[in-house]
Amino acid sequence: MSVLNPYVANRTRAKLRLEHGFRRVNDFYWAVRLSSRFAQEPSQQAALNTFVSTDPDLQRQGRLSAARLPDLWPNVEQGIYAFGVIVLFSFFEPYLRDVLITAVLANPACIGNTSAINGEAIAGDEALLAALETLAYPTVDRMLTGPYKQRFASIAKVFGDPVKKTVAPYSGIVDEYYAKRNCLIHNDGVIDARAHRFFASDSRNPAGGRVVVDFADYLRLHKAIHGLSDAFDAFMMQTHIRNAEALRAIRQYMRANPKCTAKDVSRFVLESGMGTVSRNVLARALGLRET
Repeated sequence: MSVLNPYVANRTRAKLRLEHGFRRVNDFYWAVRLSSRFAQEPSQQAALNTFVSTDPDLQRQGRLSAARLPDLWPNVEQGIYAFGVIVLFSFFEPYLRDVLITAVLANPACIGNTSAINGEAIAGDEALLAALETLAYPTVDRMLTGPYKQRFASIAKVFGDPVKKTVAPYSGIVDEYYAKRNCLIHNDGVIDARAHRFFASDSRNPAGGRVVVDFADYLRLHKAIHGLSDAFDAFMMQTHIRNAEALRAIRQYMRANPKCTAKDVSRFVLESGMGTVSRNVLARALGLRET
């Protein structure tokens, strides 16, 4: 990875962790599908307990305990789908947080709608980067509270209204299963009125009953989180992370060539394989010339 692309590297690592999490969930799902005695086999139980107790993304969530696993399902055929829903969120939430932090650090101007600080200016300034990280983490954490529709509204206030359009096909599905996940984690699987409002039309899951999650539910959430992460990732790269990378590279070129003209910078952009950089981005870079 080029030294000019630390933010792209961070975002890529976050996406890879999410994909790794999906593979882990799928591995356990198919282990259960292929073995009706999964819950009774000591080797499988040991593997499942190890998965929950040692995976860093699950540990970071702090809401899943290997000791509680037997309480999550009355039988393994139904229980594995509930477990899959819980774990999918446990991988998706850290991914979303990492991508948002990456975007803030790549384009810190988005925090306060100011052009006083731009992502390309912090490439080699570790002290400034540390200060921005101190600001970025609580800023992002404030966005990631409550239902996902509420979270995405908070994210849109910082990163732009197109966020709403990007997440619209998925947010309702994610909120439905996040509410069911919360019942499984926080209410011993019993559906309360607060959670039920997110899936009021689901006759299988009435208020006061226990959460029912089947194979179709698991696939529906899996597909939604995949689609959401891909769409959200593309949006953040296009509008915040990628442009910051281009600006930083252009700024470095301009510092190394103080007498360069706009034509020289345009040629550098094309020769560097950044032909997709918009005129607005290029104009912003030219406006950063130091006097």
